[in-house]
Amino acid sequence: MSSIESSSTALDGHVSERVAESSPDYRMILPRVLSAMFDTNSLFQHADITGRPYKATDFKEALFSIIECKDLLGLGPYQLSHVWLATFANGAAKCKVKACEELQVKGKRCMVIDLSKEEIKLKLL
Repeated sequence: MSSIESSSTALDGHVSERVAESSPDYRMILPRVLSAMFDTNSLFQHADITGRPYKATDFKEALFSIIECKDLLGLGPYQLSHVWLATFANGAAKCKVKACEELQVKGKRCMVIDLSKEEIKLKLL
């Protein structure tokens, strides 16, 4: 399971604050998240904890290199200073950012996490 898949799994449903190792140099610390609370045009950005504190301008730089300013409706920290929530004006803008999977924020790795389920897994007997 890749680090992005494990982070998406960890964020889905009721999750207490936890640590998930994705690599020795990148530590994932995730807050409690209820996926039903968020708009379908929203994405989380999980930035490297060694780069804290983060400001909105740090994330805007990375996002505006991918999308236009008018496509970003809202941006702010979500419970922890290194986990940010971005809401986009439309699905196309969200898809552009999501396609990147990772951003560079303050010169450090920042994972893009989508809470909306787009696939269904079936187990056939």
